[in-house]
Amino acid sequence: MRALYKIPFLIYLFFVRLQRWKRVIVLERVSGLGDVICCIPAYRALKEKYPKHLVIFATAQPLADLLKYCHEIDAVYGIPRGLDIPKERAAWLVDRHYEPHTSDEQKQGGKKLHLARVFLKDCGLPVENWQPRISIPTGIREAVARRFGFRPGEPIIALHSGRTWPVRELPAESWREIVRRIKQRFQGRLIHFCAPTRVDQLDLPVQCFEDVQAMPENLELVAVAAVLSQCRLLIGIDSGLLHLAGTVGTPTLGVFGAVNPEFRLPVGTPSKGVYAALPCSFCHHETPIKHWLTGCPYDIRCMKEISVDQVMKAVESILDVK
Repeated sequence: MRALYKIPFLIYLFFVRLQRWKRVIVLERVSGLGDVICCIPAYRALKEKYPKHLVIFATAQPLADLLKYCHEIDAVYGIPRGLDIPKERAAWLVDRHYEPHTSDEQKQGGKKLHLARVFLKDCGLPVENWQPRISIPTGIREAVARRFGFRPGEPIIALHSGRTWPVRELPAESWREIVRRIKQRFQGRLIHFCAPTRVDQLDLPVQCFEDVQAMPENLELVAVAAVLSQCRLLIGIDSGLLHLAGTVGTPTLGVFGAVNPEFRLPVGTPSKGVYAALPCSFCHHETPIKHWLTGCPYDIRCMKEISVDQVMKAVESILDVK
């Protein structure tokens, strides 16, 4: 039965070759949100390297729906959940198939490179710094604003606290104090993305803050992008939402511990990274990687010792408020 679900991809390849009258290259990255966004520079580099080919970005269906609004991408194919591309069967229709991996997936340790550069190098493509952009149509932005009660021109700050890997999470008491101080200094709406990002976190309670609007947990990615595009700032943990905010031009403030913000933050959108300068910080970039695969011998000090003062100083510098 699973094989039958793979037939539509072969049919898609056959007809897209006939329609475009071009040979095909496939770039495949199924998950997660930040990884897929960081693969967009590889897609553009493949278009430049193979100008006579059609490059197809194959990814999970929810991500494919989002990538349709990236003008750099000429063709995107959504893969149903739980399935994969039949590479062997599609070989006669595809000239080249690229499937870039993160450094930890390559079991090479955490490279000291921006994630987008890791993917470019894994594909054998020239390294470049380039910020992907996703353009959400005005009609969708306006519909999302009405859905959540946003007023035209209303200043909005978005928060993203997780849940995700414990080594990426800021303590709950730190978030509560950040919210309290932002309310004192910022006249506007606060919204909170609090949906778990990992299956094994679904049973854990989400954080809630008084007088902060919680976004729905099942919000589709296009709507998330539309919301972020109307925010003055996203403050969040190391996650795909930081990358997504960068694609819609929203400034980002990321809190980091195991990962160096230099290698994750958007490269072409105003962004700052806050971290505790400890001898064990940025262990993701060591070989072997020493965080969620093996636990933390230091009780995740790198996140627990990030001060609220650090975060607020960065917030004030981005928003230019005192």
